[in-house]
Amino acid sequence: MRHLSTRLLFLVVGLAAGLLTAQVIVTGSLSGAVTDQTGALVPGAAVKIVSEATGATYNLKASEAGTYFQAALPAGFYRVEVSAPGFRQAVIHKVKVDVGTPATANVSLEVGATTESVQVQAEATAVITATSTIGTTITGRQITDLPFTSRDALDLAMLMPGFTSGGAPRAGSFNALPKGSINITMDGVNTQDNLLKSAYGGGFFTYIRPRIDAVDEFTVSTAVAGAESAGEGAVQIKFVTRRGTNEWHGGVFEYLRNTWLNSNTWFNNVNGLPRPELKLNQWGGKLGGPIIKNKLFIFGVFDEFRLPQSQNRERLIFTQEALGGVFRYRATDGVTRTANLYQIAGAAGLPSTPDPVVRDLLTKIDGVRGLGGVGIRS
Repeated sequence: MRHLSTRLLFLVVGLAAGLLTAQVIVTGSLSGAVTDQTGALVPGAAVKIVSEATGATYNLKASEAGTYFQAALPAGFYRVEVSAPGFRQAVIHKVKVDVGTPATANVSLEVGATTESVQVQAEATAVITATSTIGTTITGRQITDLPFTSRDALDLAMLMPGFTSGGAPRAGSFNALPKGSINITMDGVNTQDNLLKSAYGGGFFTYIRPRIDAVDEFTVSTAVAGAESAGEGAVQIKFVTRRGTNEWHGGVFEYLRNTWLNSNTWFNNVNGLPRPELKLNQWGGKLGGPIIKNKLFIFGVFDEFRLPQSQNRERLIFTQEALGGVFRYRATDGVTRTANLYQIAGAAGLPSTPDPVVRDLLTKIDGVRGLGGVGIRS
């Protein structure tokens, strides 16, 4: 009961912190041309871009050249409404804006009364011509439906084209580039240990390991990154966290792995060894929705990982002889002999007395001899 109340307290505090702090959203852009049925550009048309998830609205006007452009759009689906005098209103639904990728929605107006409207369903663009960046974006159900057991969204990046494994996730890289070229961000904020990724070859070493239920989409770009991110690395892995919408959505999950559910390994069977013990339980849930419709939203996720393990440890301390500098060793002939290191050091002209700080520390450690569970080593 105490553990449950503690988890609920952390969840409430986390949700409250999300309300009190501004969320940095990685954005994309949307542009297009407004034409009539003959293909002629229509200047000055009124363009309204509406988020289908939150109702956020962006009002703008087409230029004299008949084009429009809206930057800094959070990733998601949008509805584009275009109207002009003498034309029917055109409405395009489900226009997808991805992280750092320019989206295009061209609009063709038909002659008619402005009170009439033409509804169009947006089509996915096979080739994106507005940017030369080479990358892949995974969104929505793709993230939760891909089969992998770690629930670590960063592992999804290893399924992208160009990834080469070095035997472990942290040893992998893209396009044979050095691991220091990998830049990982969450909502535009770098989450890597930038020392370890270069000095110790851990390109996937991050302070925050994003869980799949907390991620709305992620993009991996491996070449020709845009000006907004190229200075941080040749390979960009960008995560966008989930946000609340105008509808309440949620879910729960539990993954269970246990020894009695697993078969033994081939090598254990050959050597007559039992199955290795494994008790892994992952469970949690997510919930998001509106507090004030079209204005204020909330989203929270809880993900717990339980892997109980045990390890035998032995505490070792010096014997009284070792504290005096006398050590035993086994020679190549198998005979155990002793040597006084202080005498050997003195004969070589080196200090022949112990350092007082180290001596006091070893003496204090020797005081735990009577506490039990202590091994003696000389």
